[in-house]
Amino acid sequence: MKRDINTLSLLNEISELVYVSDPETYELLFVNQTGCQTLHLENYKHKKCYEVLQGKTSPCEFCTNDRLCDDNFYTWEFTNPSIGRHFLLKDKIIQWRGKTARMEIAFDITERELQKQELKNMLDVQTLITNCVRMLYAVDDLDQTINAVLTQIGEFLVSDRAYVFEIKDELMNNTHEWTAPGISPQLEKLQQLDLSLISDWLPFFEKNDCIIIDDVEQLQKTNTAAYATLHAQEITSLIAAPIFLDNKLAGYIGIDNYDSEKIKNSSYLLLSMSIFLSYAIRHRNHVDMLHRLSYHDLLTNALNRNAFMDVLSQFRPGQYASAGIIYIDINGMKEINDFYGHHQGDKILITTVAKVFNLFKPDELFRIGGDEFVIITYDLTETDFYEKFNLLRNIFCEKTNLPFSIATGSCWVKSPSDLNSLLQQADSAMYADKKKFYYGKEKTSRYRHNLDDILNLANYSALQEALTAGQFCIYFQPKISLDTEEFIGSEALIRYINQAGEIIAPNNFIPILEEARLIKMLDLYVFEEVCKQINIWKERKMRVKPVSINLSRSTLSYHFLADQLLALITKHNIDISLLELEVTETAEVDNQLVFSQALEKLKEYGFSISIDDFGVRNASLSLFTTINFDILKLDRSLVKTLAQNQKARILIRSLAVICSDLGIKLIAEGVETLEQLDILKELRCNEVQGYLFSKPLPLNDFENKYLQILR
Repeated sequence: MKRDINTLSLLNEISELVYVSDPETYELLFVNQTGCQTLHLENYKHKKCYEVLQGKTSPCEFCTNDRLCDDNFYTWEFTNPSIGRHFLLKDKIIQWRGKTARMEIAFDITERELQKQELKNMLDVQTLITNCVRMLYAVDDLDQTINAVLTQIGEFLVSDRAYVFEIKDELMNNTHEWTAPGISPQLEKLQQLDLSLISDWLPFFEKNDCIIIDDVEQLQKTNTAAYATLHAQEITSLIAAPIFLDNKLAGYIGIDNYDSEKIKNSSYLLLSMSIFLSYAIRHRNHVDMLHRLSYHDLLTNALNRNAFMDVLSQFRPGQYASAGIIYIDINGMKEINDFYGHHQGDKILITTVAKVFNLFKPDELFRIGGDEFVIITYDLTETDFYEKFNLLRNIFCEKTNLPFSIATGSCWVKSPSDLNSLLQQADSAMYADKKKFYYGKEKTSRYRHNLDDILNLANYSALQEALTAGQFCIYFQPKISLDTEEFIGSEALIRYINQAGEIIAPNNFIPILEEARLIKMLDLYVFEEVCKQINIWKERKMRVKPVSINLSRSTLSYHFLADQLLALITKHNIDISLLELEVTETAEVDNQLVFSQALEKLKEYGFSISIDDFGVRNASLSLFTTINFDILKLDRSLVKTLAQNQKARILIRSLAVICSDLGIKLIAEGVETLEQLDILKELRCNEVQGYLFSKPLPLNDFENKYLQILR
């Protein structure tokens, strides 16, 4: 008896919960003082262990009686839901007052378990962050990846919805969203929301803290507008973390209706992810900007030539029920720039695009040249297309205080099989409209010389007739080697013979053809005539040397130019090495990218490229690194002052070194004196061209002087 009392006294003294029960009847035989205090027991006599300890009405399904023995303890862990504590349990069969009994000692390890769970949760959060970051930086489709990241976060926090809002101009847009099964998406409804809806959150965001709302109902009194928005989405709780770009609030990531047990580390999770999301969004913005720079004209906001070429290359027959194309060319753009300044010309370009956008979608308008635009529409009826076309023409008929009008051409077809043929038809129609501008043009000094005759060239049919009638003839000016002073090639120069039989220099008619956008016809005519002539020289066994042909910048922008030139070479059986293409690079090139891409394609086809008129006005050293060319021709303005201008000599000497290192031939134009020739020899130019040797000669004179028949 005394031993039992001592045992009870000892069990009551220990700080762990101890109880003894009958393994057959489950009746409690003893609960120590710690147990009574923990379980709030006043009397346990004749009560079942499963009732008192677990709040059950029948034996516990996890009871360990069948695993116990009297040799050693059976150890296990269990969380008691009735008191919310976690225990390490040690069970054993003992003899209690002469009877077999079950004893259990319960060690409260709740705090240790909480720390363990918190650590596990933190590790899970870290793993989740790592996985999300890996996803953000592993793929190209950022929008899709952000949605995948939201899925991971939303599922981890056992929430209804995870989302990203982006802020711009005091407005919020829900840009990305994940919703749990059965939860309605809200993204489309949450656009262009006023920033004032989250005014209460901003102080937290400014300190880079999360906003946590455990009960949305609390907002009913403090922010009724926010409450109405959240309540309408059936949001009961939320947490959100700010996203910053360049230290400015750019949005936030949020979670709705989360599991309260998961909330402890959610602030750390969202704040960490907001940092990586800011990097990802910044990267996306940079990519978008690069794409915009590549496919949009920065001045007018229209799509540019790159976008235009993509549309042409991606078009497939059968895609659309119909297609309509409108060509637009601004009349007199050069004069506007000359007389009013380029800033005024820019305003006109911007105005033109703004007017077009009133009728057509932004993705239908392309700026393909300095003053040229193309509109491409799909799936409009013929009536609707021409109604819009006529409205467009009427808009530009409005009076302005500037010489501002446009020439237009259009074409519409059902079931288009090829956009290029439509473009050509619209282009031709625009040519016809363009001539009206020139016939009605005030006769300025620029066009005084035989004005009517020259202006007539702006008429497509008239130009075609003049070409067919042989009113354009080609002169040849020889090029001479500085080392040997021998003939090594020539430049083909066009002349126009008017109705009176006068020979007109190109500076009198080339500008008109350029503005009328007919210069390509003349350039291709000269190219083919030179091909024909080289073939004749070969058949006559004459001493054939390379001939250089001038191409205007407008012709260079023609996207089938290289193919057409190659077709002419093949047609006339000419060796491509006997042809050089001369182009002028200036600071006013409307689209330097188009210019360099055109030359690159010509180089790929095997053409030799010569940069013409490099000098005082047209001189950009960047062309040596941005353009692939073979010959550099010095402008005559540099050569003219050689004897008196030491700076010009220093410049040419430096250019000669650069060209030599890069494998580029250096040619001087406009050489008229022996003194200039001697200086150029000293400066190590390769070739010269000028009146010292010969003026441009008509064909017969050129043949007789330079193309002796080979014996």
